[in-house]
Amino acid sequence: MIKKVVPRDTAPHTPVTSIIRRRIKQGSEAEFDAWSESIARTCSQFAGHLATQRIRPVDPRGEHVTIISFDKYENYQAWEESEERSRLLDRVKPLTEGRPSREYIEGLNHWLLPGTGNTRSWPPDFRMVLIAFLAIWPIVHFVRPALAPYLPEHPLLASISATAIISLMMGYLSLPLMVRIFRRWLR
Repeated sequence: MIKKVVPRDTAPHTPVTSIIRRRIKQGSEAEFDAWSESIARTCSQFAGHLATQRIRPVDPRGEHVTIISFDKYENYQAWEESEERSRLLDRVKPLTEGRPSREYIEGLNHWLLPGTGNTRSWPPDFRMVLIAFLAIWPIVHFVRPALAPYLPEHPLLASISATAIISLMMGYLSLPLMVRIFRRWLR
């Protein structure tokens, strides 16, 4: 089953995330692990690649989840249409059962995905809070004072402008960077 959520008129700089779920044939786990490493390595060579993550199922017969994120639809589309991706998909077919399910998500929605049964486990809240703090603090501490001369003189407009800039920087720059840096700690 393929659920496509990315419209053709996606904003030019909207991140795109693809979530692929597969069942692995019994005895093919080691080969699938090697394949997962090669797809992550190959994706990282494409322009705009943000992250590739693999989530193993709790139940050995459960679905293996691969999450691939790109900074914008055009870069994601270049990956989707690449010969490298096509070759990798041909290599994984003998290792899997049935057809994979795929879901595409645009924007920052991938930060807010709920857990789906046993296929996704979220990090403890204290880790998420710490990552958010590490993403927000440098922006508030360094960027806001640097922006002060350029902000409107009216206190309310200055606050709204600074909050908008900080939110954009956090959502598109610092939070994705912190998640990438601390990816293993968040598992």
